[in-house]
Amino acid sequence: MNENTNKVASPERKHPVASLYIVGPVIFMVAGLVLSYVVFGFFGHCIDNLMGGQYGFSDIGSIAGAFVLMAAFTYWFKAEFRGFYRKVEFQDRQLLTILIMALIIDLLYTVIGAGGITHFKIPAIAAILSELAAGICEEATMRAMPISVAMRRGSEKKNIIIAAVVSAVPFGLIHFLNIFTVDRDLLYTLVQVLIAVAVGCLYAGIYLRTGNILVTMILHAFHDLMGACIRAYELSAASEQAGRVLDQMEVYLAAFYGVACLVLGILLIVGHEKKIKEVWDERWSRTLE
Repeated sequence: MNENTNKVASPERKHPVASLYIVGPVIFMVAGLVLSYVVFGFFGHCIDNLMGGQYGFSDIGSIAGAFVLMAAFTYWFKAEFRGFYRKVEFQDRQLLTILIMALIIDLLYTVIGAGGITHFKIPAIAAILSELAAGICEEATMRAMPISVAMRRGSEKKNIIIAAVVSAVPFGLIHFLNIFTVDRDLLYTLVQVLIAVAVGCLYAGIYLRTGNILVTMILHAFHDLMGACIRAYELSAASEQAGRVLDQMEVYLAAFYGVACLVLGILLIVGHEKKIKEVWDERWSRTLE
Protein backbone atom coordinates (compact mmCIF):
# COMPACT_ATOMS: atom_id res chain seq x y z
CA MET A 1 0.00 0.00 0.00
CA ASN A 2 2.78 2.40 0.92
CA GLU A 3 4.64 1.48 -2.25
CA ASN A 4 1.65 2.34 -4.45
CA THR A 5 1.12 5.60 -2.57
CA ASN A 6 4.72 6.63 -3.17
CA LYS A 7 4.39 5.93 -6.86
CA VAL A 8 1.36 8.21 -7.11
CA ALA A 9 3.03 11.00 -5.10
CA SER A 10 6.26 10.92 -7.12
CA PRO A 11 5.35 9.78 -10.65
CA GLU A 12 8.20 8.63 -12.84
CA ARG A 13 8.36 10.36 -16.19
CA LYS A 14 10.86 9.76 -18.96
CA HIS A 15 12.87 12.73 -20.20
CA PRO A 16 15.28 11.19 -22.75
CA VAL A 17 16.60 14.49 -24.17
CA ALA A 18 17.16 16.04 -20.74
CA SER A 19 19.03 12.92 -19.67
CA LEU A 20 21.64 13.25 -22.44
CA TYR A 21 25.01 14.15 -20.97
CA ILE A 22 26.15 17.65 -22.09
CA VAL A 23 24.17 17.32 -25.35
CA GLY A 24 20.84 17.59 -23.50
CA PRO A 25 21.44 21.10 -22.12
CA VAL A 26 22.65 22.26 -25.55
CA ILE A 27 19.52 20.91 -27.25
CA PHE A 28 17.33 22.79 -24.77
CA MET A 29 19.38 25.93 -25.39
CA VAL A 30 19.09 25.79 -29.18
CA ALA A 31 15.39 24.90 -29.09
CA GLY A 32 14.74 27.77 -26.69
CA LEU A 33 16.56 30.29 -28.88
CA VAL A 34 14.67 29.19 -31.98
CA LEU A 35 11.27 29.20 -30.29
CA SER A 36 11.68 32.51 -28.46
CA TYR A 37 13.35 34.54 -31.23
CA VAL A 38 12.07 32.90 -34.40
CA VAL A 39 8.58 31.63 -33.54
CA PHE A 40 7.38 34.13 -30.92
CA GLY A 41 9.43 36.95 -32.40
CA PHE A 42 8.01 36.31 -35.87
CA PHE A 43 4.49 36.32 -34.46
CA GLY A 44 5.17 39.75 -32.94
CA HIS A 45 6.67 40.91 -36.24
CA CYS A 46 3.44 39.95 -38.00
CA ILE A 47 1.48 42.09 -35.54
CA ASP A 48 3.83 45.00 -36.31
CA ASN A 49 3.13 44.57 -40.02
CA LEU A 50 -0.62 44.41 -39.49
CA MET A 51 -0.47 47.66 -37.54
CA GLY A 52 1.59 49.26 -40.29
CA GLY A 53 4.68 50.17 -38.30
CA GLN A 54 7.49 49.11 -36.02
CA TYR A 55 5.97 49.12 -32.55
CA GLY A 56 8.32 46.60 -30.98
CA PHE A 57 5.90 43.68 -30.96
CA SER A 58 8.64 41.45 -32.34
CA ASP A 59 10.69 42.04 -29.18
CA ILE A 60 7.61 41.85 -26.96
CA GLY A 61 6.82 38.51 -28.59
CA SER A 62 10.34 37.23 -27.89
CA ILE A 63 10.12 38.34 -24.24
CA ALA A 64 6.73 36.67 -23.85
CA GLY A 65 8.11 33.58 -25.54
CA ALA A 66 10.97 33.34 -23.05
CA PHE A 67 8.61 33.31 -20.07
CA VAL A 68 6.21 30.92 -21.82
CA LEU A 69 9.09 28.51 -22.46
CA MET A 70 10.21 28.65 -18.83
CA ALA A 71 6.63 28.03 -17.70
CA ALA A 72 6.35 25.08 -20.10
CA PHE A 73 9.69 23.71 -18.83
CA THR A 74 8.49 23.99 -15.22
CA TYR A 75 5.19 22.30 -16.07
CA TRP A 76 6.86 19.47 -17.96
CA PHE A 77 9.18 18.73 -15.03
CA LYS A 78 6.58 19.62 -12.38
CA ALA A 79 6.97 16.27 -10.60
CA GLU A 80 10.58 17.11 -9.74
CA PHE A 81 11.45 20.74 -10.55
CA ARG A 82 10.56 23.75 -8.39
CA GLY A 83 11.00 26.43 -11.00
CA PHE A 84 13.42 29.18 -11.99
CA TYR A 85 12.60 31.61 -9.21
CA ARG A 86 13.83 31.33 -5.65
CA LYS A 87 14.26 33.71 -2.74
CA VAL A 88 17.80 35.10 -2.89
CA GLU A 89 19.80 34.77 0.31
CA PHE A 90 21.23 38.28 0.50
CA GLN A 91 22.62 37.55 3.96
CA ASP A 92 25.30 35.63 2.07
CA ARG A 93 27.85 38.45 2.18
CA GLN A 94 30.16 37.02 -0.47
CA LEU A 95 27.29 36.65 -2.94
CA LEU A 96 25.97 40.14 -2.20
CA THR A 97 29.46 41.64 -2.53
CA ILE A 98 30.02 40.02 -5.91
CA LEU A 99 26.62 41.18 -7.18
CA ILE A 100 27.46 44.77 -6.19
CA MET A 101 30.95 44.48 -7.70
CA ALA A 102 29.46 43.13 -10.95
CA LEU A 103 27.20 46.19 -11.23
CA ILE A 104 30.03 48.63 -10.44
CA ILE A 105 32.48 47.00 -12.89
CA ASP A 106 29.81 46.96 -15.60
CA LEU A 107 29.04 50.64 -15.01
CA LEU A 108 32.72 51.66 -15.04
CA TYR A 109 33.44 49.61 -18.16
CA THR A 110 30.55 51.21 -20.02
CA VAL A 111 31.17 54.79 -18.86
CA ILE A 112 34.94 54.71 -19.49
CA GLY A 113 34.48 52.96 -22.83
CA ALA A 114 31.95 55.59 -23.89
CA GLY A 115 34.33 58.40 -23.01
CA GLY A 116 32.30 59.68 -20.09
CA ILE A 117 28.75 59.94 -18.83
CA THR A 118 28.15 62.87 -21.19
CA HIS A 119 28.30 60.39 -24.09
CA PHE A 120 25.05 58.78 -23.01
CA LYS A 121 21.64 59.43 -24.48
CA ILE A 122 18.27 57.90 -23.68
CA PRO A 123 17.51 55.50 -26.56
CA ALA A 124 14.24 55.14 -28.42
CA ILE A 125 11.54 52.83 -27.05
CA ALA A 126 12.22 50.34 -29.84
CA ALA A 127 15.90 50.17 -28.87
CA ILE A 128 15.01 49.68 -25.20
CA LEU A 129 12.64 46.83 -26.05
CA SER A 130 15.30 45.25 -28.25
CA GLU A 131 17.86 45.27 -25.44
CA LEU A 132 15.35 43.95 -22.90
CA ALA A 133 14.42 41.15 -25.30
CA ALA A 134 18.07 40.18 -25.74
CA GLY A 135 18.75 40.06 -22.00
CA ILE A 136 15.59 38.21 -21.03
CA CYS A 137 15.61 35.72 -23.91
CA GLU A 138 19.31 34.90 -23.63
CA GLU A 139 19.08 34.37 -19.88
CA ALA A 140 16.01 32.16 -20.25
CA THR A 141 17.40 30.05 -23.08
CA MET A 142 21.17 30.11 -22.44
CA ARG A 143 21.20 30.14 -18.66
CA ALA A 144 17.95 29.03 -17.03
CA MET A 145 17.08 25.96 -19.09
CA PRO A 146 20.51 24.48 -19.95
CA ILE A 147 21.94 24.94 -16.44
CA SER A 148 18.79 23.51 -14.87
CA VAL A 149 18.92 20.51 -17.22
CA ALA A 150 22.60 19.95 -16.44
CA MET A 151 21.97 20.16 -12.69
CA ARG A 152 19.14 17.62 -12.98
CA ARG A 153 21.81 14.94 -13.19
CA GLY A 154 23.02 15.82 -9.71
CA SER A 155 24.74 18.62 -7.84
CA GLU A 156 28.24 17.21 -7.53
CA LYS A 157 31.24 19.31 -8.56
CA LYS A 158 31.53 17.77 -12.05
CA ASN A 159 27.98 18.72 -12.97
CA ILE A 160 28.43 22.23 -11.57
CA ILE A 161 31.43 22.80 -13.86
CA ILE A 162 29.64 21.30 -16.87
CA ALA A 163 26.60 23.49 -16.22
CA ALA A 164 28.74 26.64 -16.13
CA VAL A 165 30.77 25.76 -19.24
CA VAL A 166 27.82 24.58 -21.33
CA SER A 167 26.14 27.92 -20.60
CA ALA A 168 29.09 30.32 -20.89
CA VAL A 169 30.87 29.05 -24.02
CA PRO A 170 27.86 28.94 -26.41
CA PHE A 171 26.77 32.31 -24.99
CA GLY A 172 30.11 33.72 -26.10
CA LEU A 173 30.18 31.99 -29.48
CA ILE A 174 26.71 33.21 -30.47
CA HIS A 175 28.04 36.78 -30.29
CA PHE A 176 30.25 35.98 -33.28
CA LEU A 177 27.09 36.48 -35.35
CA ASN A 178 27.49 40.20 -34.66
CA ILE A 179 30.11 40.34 -37.40
CA PHE A 180 27.28 39.75 -39.89
CA THR A 181 24.70 42.04 -38.30
CA VAL A 182 26.87 44.94 -37.11
CA ASP A 183 29.59 46.65 -39.14
CA ARG A 184 32.60 45.62 -37.04
CA ASP A 185 36.00 44.17 -37.93
CA LEU A 186 37.07 40.62 -37.03
CA LEU A 187 39.22 41.60 -34.02
CA TYR A 188 36.39 43.66 -32.54
CA THR A 189 34.04 40.69 -32.87
CA LEU A 190 36.53 38.19 -31.40
CA VAL A 191 37.09 40.43 -28.38
CA GLN A 192 33.32 40.66 -27.94
CA VAL A 193 33.08 36.85 -28.07
CA LEU A 194 35.75 36.43 -25.37
CA ILE A 195 34.09 39.04 -23.16
CA ALA A 196 30.74 37.31 -23.60
CA VAL A 197 32.26 33.97 -22.49
CA ALA A 198 33.60 35.68 -19.35
CA VAL A 199 30.28 37.42 -18.66
CA GLY A 200 28.53 34.10 -19.29
CA CYS A 201 30.73 32.52 -16.62
CA LEU A 202 29.76 35.26 -14.17
CA TYR A 203 26.03 34.93 -14.91
CA ALA A 204 26.25 31.13 -14.71
CA GLY A 205 27.89 31.44 -11.29
CA ILE A 206 25.17 33.81 -10.13
CA TYR A 207 22.37 31.53 -11.29
CA LEU A 208 24.02 28.46 -9.80
CA ARG A 209 24.38 30.24 -6.44
CA THR A 210 20.96 31.89 -6.33
CA GLY A 211 18.70 29.53 -8.28
CA ASN A 212 16.83 32.66 -9.41
CA ILE A 213 17.07 33.59 -13.09
CA LEU A 214 15.55 37.04 -12.47
CA VAL A 215 18.87 38.15 -10.92
CA THR A 216 20.86 37.50 -14.10
CA MET A 217 18.05 38.89 -16.27
CA ILE A 218 18.28 42.19 -14.39
CA LEU A 219 22.09 42.31 -14.65
CA HIS A 220 22.01 41.40 -18.33
CA ALA A 221 19.32 43.97 -19.13
CA PHE A 222 21.29 46.63 -17.22
CA HIS A 223 24.40 45.90 -19.30
CA ASP A 224 22.52 45.94 -22.60
CA LEU A 225 20.60 49.12 -21.77
CA MET A 226 23.86 50.89 -20.95
CA GLY A 227 25.15 49.88 -24.36
CA ALA A 228 21.94 51.15 -25.97
CA CYS A 229 22.50 54.55 -24.35
CA ILE A 230 25.97 54.74 -25.92
CA ARG A 231 24.72 53.71 -29.36
CA ALA A 232 21.94 56.31 -29.15
CA TYR A 233 24.54 59.00 -28.51
CA GLU A 234 26.78 57.74 -31.33
CA LEU A 235 23.90 57.80 -33.80
CA SER A 236 22.80 61.28 -32.75
CA ALA A 237 26.37 62.59 -32.99
CA ALA A 238 27.03 60.68 -36.22
CA SER A 239 30.19 59.41 -34.55
CA GLU A 240 29.79 55.71 -35.24
CA GLN A 241 32.18 54.75 -38.01
CA ALA A 242 31.67 51.89 -40.42
CA GLY A 243 33.98 48.95 -39.87
CA ARG A 244 34.96 50.27 -36.47
CA VAL A 245 38.18 48.83 -35.04
CA LEU A 246 39.45 48.69 -31.50
CA ASP A 247 42.06 51.16 -30.33
CA GLN A 248 44.64 50.25 -27.69
CA MET A 249 42.65 51.77 -24.83
CA GLU A 250 39.57 49.75 -25.73
CA VAL A 251 41.60 46.52 -25.86
CA TYR A 252 43.02 47.12 -22.37
CA LEU A 253 39.59 48.06 -21.03
CA ALA A 254 37.96 45.00 -22.59
CA ALA A 255 40.69 42.76 -21.18
CA PHE A 256 40.17 44.18 -17.68
CA TYR A 257 36.40 43.78 -17.90
CA GLY A 258 36.62 40.23 -19.24
CA VAL A 259 39.13 39.09 -16.62
CA ALA A 260 37.13 40.75 -13.82
CA CYS A 261 33.92 38.97 -14.87
CA LEU A 262 35.70 35.63 -15.22
CA VAL A 263 37.31 35.95 -11.77
CA LEU A 264 33.99 36.89 -10.15
CA GLY A 265 32.31 33.93 -11.82
CA ILE A 266 35.01 31.54 -10.59
CA LEU A 267 34.83 32.98 -7.06
CA LEU A 268 31.09 32.30 -7.00
CA ILE A 269 31.63 28.62 -7.81
CA VAL A 270 35.01 27.42 -6.53
CA GLY A 271 34.92 26.65 -2.84
CA HIS A 272 31.14 27.10 -2.70
CA GLU A 273 30.07 23.77 -4.15
CA LYS A 274 28.23 22.93 -0.90
CA LYS A 275 26.07 26.07 -1.16
CA ILE A 276 25.33 25.32 -4.81
CA LYS A 277 24.42 21.75 -3.90
CA GLU A 278 21.95 23.00 -1.29
CA VAL A 279 20.29 25.28 -3.85
CA TRP A 280 19.95 22.63 -6.54
CA ASP A 281 19.00 19.76 -4.27
CA GLU A 282 16.09 22.00 -3.33
CA ARG A 283 15.36 23.01 -6.95
CA TRP A 284 15.20 19.38 -8.07
CA SER A 285 13.27 17.09 -5.73
CA ARG A 286 15.34 14.19 -7.01
CA THR A 287 18.51 13.76 -9.07
CA LEU A 288 19.45 11.20 -11.67
CA GLU A 289 21.84 8.44 -10.77
